[in-house]
Amino acid sequence: MDGIKQYIGNIFCIYIIMSVLESIISNEKYARYMKLLGGVVMIMVVVAPLAGLFGGREISFDSDIFSDCELSDEVYAGILSAEKGRNDEIISLYCDTVRERAVSCVEGTDYELISCDVRLNLDENSSDYGKIVLIDMALLKKSGIYAGQNKDFYDFDIVALKNNLANFYNIPQANIYINRYDGQDDKEGIGTEVEH
Repeated sequence: MDGIKQYIGNIFCIYIIMSVLESIISNEKYARYMKLLGGVVMIMVVVAPLAGLFGGREISFDSDIFSDCELSDEVYAGILSAEKGRNDEIISLYCDTVRERAVSCVEGTDYELISCDVRLNLDENSSDYGKIVLIDMALLKKSGIYAGQNKDFYDFDIVALKNNLANFYNIPQANIYINRYDGQDDKEGIGTEVEH
């Protein structure tokens, strides 16, 4: 009975390992080879105990079964490239999610989000790897007086936006920059004309 449990366990383990490997390799070119390799290994695992029933020698799997196999430089470079592409895609999706949250926080206020730049700590040796380092936003005032003209002006929308993002992503408010822009091009020196 223990032999049957071990047999089923081996099949299940091989299936899980091959599924994980297939999901890690996002490049279709290499995914086909992984499926082929997975299929061959699965057939060997399923058929190995049955070989003993028909007078053949039972096939056993040692930890050294693939010890003589080496990846070519081209295949290894392809796997690294696929992994980097996968990481870049995950980082891009995460930054997009932060931007979407910023848009939802700005909705219902007197501001419109023009741009939102999100920077992450991408140093793999750092304990803060993947953590947000900076959120840099540009907001356009929809109506009314430009809040930046009055230093004593307390803009609740800006404070609430900073609090929301800082608390949600567990980053200091000092790492969230908000540039307010009132839409007047001459303030930025853009499109100003001198009358003669």
